[in-house]
Amino acid sequence: MVGIAALGAVAPVTAQKTAYVASDEIMNRLPEVKDARTRIGEMQATWLREIQSQETDIARLRAEIESNRLLWSTQERRDAEGRLRDAEQKLAAFRASKYDAGGEYEKLHNESLTPLYDKVFAAIAEEAKAQKYDFVFDKSSRGLPMLYASPDYDLTAAVLRRLGVKLDPSELEEAPADGGRAPQRGRRPADDPNTVLEEKPESTSGSGSGSSVESAK
Repeated sequence: MVGIAALGAVAPVTAQKTAYVASDEIMNRLPEVKDARTRIGEMQATWLREIQSQETDIARLRAEIESNRLLWSTQERRDAEGRLRDAEQKLAAFRASKYDAGGEYEKLHNESLTPLYDKVFAAIAEEAKAQKYDFVFDKSSRGLPMLYASPDYDLTAAVLRRLGVKLDPSELEEAPADGGRAPQRGRRPADDPNTVLEEKPESTSGSGSGSSVESAK
């Protein structure tokens, strides 16, 4: 016990400074991010229109086969079924080329947004170092719930200013504590274009939809 007490008396306790940011606010207010998401949304809308066109052709061919099943010869039916298989394979290949891992959507997403995420991460790290914070948490993240946070330690406005975005800090006061979710680096985008754009085919929003900027130290 004496040894432990002595050790405790000698070892200094260093206070660690902690702050937080709202990554969704930062990402949503960057003009470059808005432009990138618009480009991605427009490209997805084009792909979805092509998918819907192919699905319409497949449905029409299926209906034609069914309605002529008793009228066509065996060869005519086989030819039509062959065309149907080809159309289905073409659609599957198109979907895979756009939305499978390593497909065009993922490449476009990475090329357009990953550099911007890196820019935000760097700005958070620079602001943390400038204000001498040891840890910076993300209140937009659901992986690390923030039940309470004093606005005195919110670096969101400072990071936005560092990134060249002008705003009044009071604009951030109404943001919910859990926020939205900005996309995480390395996260794979949604695979199914129908779930991405089914409700809003003309949407200009990016994949995503969203996950959080990582904490900077």
